[in-house]
Amino acid sequence: MEKSIQARLRAASHPNHVRINNHPMLESLTEKTFLLSTYRTILIGYFHLYREMEMQIKQFTEHHPVPFDYSARTKLAWLEADLNFLNGSSRVEFISSACPIEFPAIQSIGQLIGVLYTIEGSTLGGQVISRHLKQNHGLTGQQGARFFNGYGTHTPALWEDFCQFAETIKSDAEQYRSAEAATLLTFMKFEETLNEYHHASH
Repeated sequence: MEKSIQARLRAASHPNHVRINNHPMLESLTEKTFLLSTYRTILIGYFHLYREMEMQIKQFTEHHPVPFDYSARTKLAWLEADLNFLNGSSRVEFISSACPIEFPAIQSIGQLIGVLYTIEGSTLGGQVISRHLKQNHGLTGQQGARFFNGYGTHTPALWEDFCQFAETIKSDAEQYRSAEAATLLTFMKFEETLNEYHHASH
């Protein structure tokens, strides 16, 4: 039986996923000893990365017919809400303290699926992280952990919706190759962002 697109992308990106999970910025995220200052630094880095990624997603979907609506799933506002909560509503600091981040233009459905595979897949792990943030630090989907709370109880259903969209390229080898390359690139951008902010905070 032929593997699904998401299963193929998961296998292709497994080493990247392992490296992200073991990154010094994230490895203790679910532990009681995890520092809120580190959490805030992660959110700042993600804010700047998601701003670039979601800009590219929007530009592509505005000019190409796509049977998947990401506009209701955008996460930049979630990151901003968490940072405003942690900052006491002071927005200037995290907007202006960025390490430069660039994300390449999305030019095909395959590339879009690869980028979204990484973004939407992270909402699954986010459910585990959000439970620990609530248990260990009192942060919730309404106060400080909106991003990792993601879609809450709707996460499995929305992930399945994305997987169905991903299957639309199952008969197109070229688009799959584009999706795989974009998945690996997106993981690399997450890793680069974490590296930049890890070094900047030390």
